[in-house]
Amino acid sequence: MLGSGLNLVTTVIGFGMSATFIVFVCARLICGRAARADADAAAVATARALAQPPAPFDFDVEFRNVADLDRTVLNMFR
Repeated sequence: MLGSGLNLVTTVIGFGMSATFIVFVCARLICGRAARADADAAAVATARALAQPPAPFDFDVEFRNVADLDRTVLNMFR
């Protein structure tokens, strides 16, 4: 009678340890993934904070370059 009770106790202890290990591994994976997401978000926020704003487009310079090109092309044919 003692042998069957001992088998039940060891089975329950083994099952409990296995379940605890599975919970530990899942918790570690979930926490690691959350920490990595926070680190990625912090890196993106830092990059955005350090980024330079885009330079305003200067229409005069663009049109002046086109005008210079036109003069150059016209002078080639003269």
